[in-house]
Amino acid sequence: MWKGCDALSLMSDNVRHELVPFSLDDMVAECARGVFAIAIADGGAKVAARLKDEPLSFMMLPLKYALTAPFWLMKLLGWGAKLRGDSATADFLLGPSGSAVDVQTGIDKVYDGRKRLIQKMKAEKIDLLLCPSFVCPAVPHWLPNQIPHTAMMYAFFWNAMDFPAGVVTTSKWTEKDEADLKSYPGMKGLVQAAIKRRCRNSVGLPLSVQVVAPSYRDEMVLRVMVDLYDAMKQGGESSV
Repeated sequence: MWKGCDALSLMSDNVRHELVPFSLDDMVAECARGVFAIAIADGGAKVAARLKDEPLSFMMLPLKYALTAPFWLMKLLGWGAKLRGDSATADFLLGPSGSAVDVQTGIDKVYDGRKRLIQKMKAEKIDLLLCPSFVCPAVPHWLPNQIPHTAMMYAFFWNAMDFPAGVVTTSKWTEKDEADLKSYPGMKGLVQAAIKRRCRNSVGLPLSVQVVAPSYRDEMVLRVMVDLYDAMKQGGESSV
């Protein structure tokens, strides 16, 4: 899926950015658990009440059913997903809470994640991060509603960290990607299955890279976005 690598190497050669590997470890997963505990602090009751009489599209039904299900059922399904190894679905279903203690724990997870990320970037002398902008090519409306946890992760993690971010198109889904998709691993959960199903028949659709920097370094994000855009034009790719 990490199709931006060639473009990033080109950018590095042209403008002397040094690219090095960097891992977020478990920070994203821990932050996600914290955010869901905060955002759905009443077990999803308020969100469910708002959705109750809404004339929702059929594409919203999976999300509606998940949020309007009884609290005990969400927990039961969540533990079932966890035992099955489907961690993304488990985190979404187990995240909502009705306890003030869980909400405070969620807040602590977010702040701890921000502290750990900044410390790690400083220790490894990382100025900014380059990462995928989403799990697949251009997204249809139905996909985020079927995998809300995973769909939101690529944006809300950086919002929770208070990091500025921007997205630049780097390449397109090719015939080779389509062929490689047949052997795509990790089809053990609902989320992975939905991602694989969405990636089919995507030849020609754009793929992009997300540029992220610590707080108050918006100009650095914009500068690297411009460098990446220029590198892609020189490399023969069009940006949209």
